[in-house]
Amino acid sequence: MTMKFKFLAASSSLVLLLLIFFMAGCQQEDQVTPGSKLTDRAQPTCTANNPTWSNNAACAGQDLTVTVCFNATCGEAQIQYESAPGVWTQLAHENPLTGSCLTITPIVAAGIGTYNFRTQYQSSGSGCNFCAVQWEGSNQNPNSYSSVTVVACDEEVCYGPAETGWSNGPEYAEGRQWATYTAVGSFPATLYASQTSVAGTVSYAGGMITITLAAGWEFANVSENVKIQAYSVAPTTEPTPGLFDNKTTAAIGSSPYSVAVAAGNYYGVHVDLVPIIECP
Repeated sequence: MTMKFKFLAASSSLVLLLLIFFMAGCQQEDQVTPGSKLTDRAQPTCTANNPTWSNNAACAGQDLTVTVCFNATCGEAQIQYESAPGVWTQLAHENPLTGSCLTITPIVAAGIGTYNFRTQYQSSGSGCNFCAVQWEGSNQNPNSYSSVTVVACDEEVCYGPAETGWSNGPEYAEGRQWATYTAVGSFPATLYASQTSVAGTVSYAGGMITITLAAGWEFANVSENVKIQAYSVAPTTEPTPGLFDNKTTAAIGSSPYSVAVAAGNYYGVHVDLVPIIECP
């Protein structure tokens, strides 16, 4: 009985030691041979690497530039462009990747439409362990694709300093200040800006004054930019446009602009104008 008990105790101890050794081995990341030689090292977890896209918001006819950036500061990356349905053309490639971002050679004078791009990344080089970005297969990343829509944009319009405009005719008070009025029989009359620049025409019909601007001119973007006063007799004193009976605001782009006016034999038509100039 004593020998049997000792044998069972020894067997139990051996099983416990084997179990402890087995559990310890499961916790190791590396596989080691009986001679303590490293045979297979477990790969460390890769660093997250989510691509982000940007573009220069090109309008139709402008060059389109697209950039993709990664969290990675090393490795290899490329951008491809869908030049035809299902046909992808490489536009940019860097190995090693520098500065974390990759920019395509511009698509010159892009037309209206949608342009599709995709990117792919893989780690390369010693110590580079960022997660791969693939455009196909089980590791596909939805951010590996980008679509850019190019549309026709309104051209930028720039304006010069505001100028005062008056319908042509005699001066209110000759020699005192530049301000003119127009007799009913003299319509249509030229609309002058700053006394000498032709900015349009002013016409009168059926109790309505209509202002039609010439090319290169626009209503100033201010309140009450059109002021009109009717007279039964010709005025002889300097005017105060801010006190005219008709004060309205013509929006940019609203030429020709019409205003209902009181009956009169003469009209003072004052307009705040801006010249259209080349943008700097």
